[in-house]
Amino acid sequence: MHDALHPLPSHPSDQAFIVKLHRDADAASGVLYGRIEHIASGRCAVFASADELPRLLASLLRSARPEQDPNGTIP
Repeated sequence: MHDALHPLPSHPSDQAFIVKLHRDADAASGVLYGRIEHIASGRCAVFASADELPRLLASLLRSARPEQDPNGTIP
């Protein structure tokens, strides 16, 4: 669908992150480690590998969302 017709933003700000690579990281060689910050919540985490990064993204997003009960309502 064309973005102009869709009421929701394609890149919502509550899913924005800052990724800072350590000065010794080398993405070209696959050596990735650094720090990630969820902009909306301010929560941060340190990652030690490229494999760890998606898990931390999911964890930070999950912790920023309000908990819901099994019926889908926010307590």
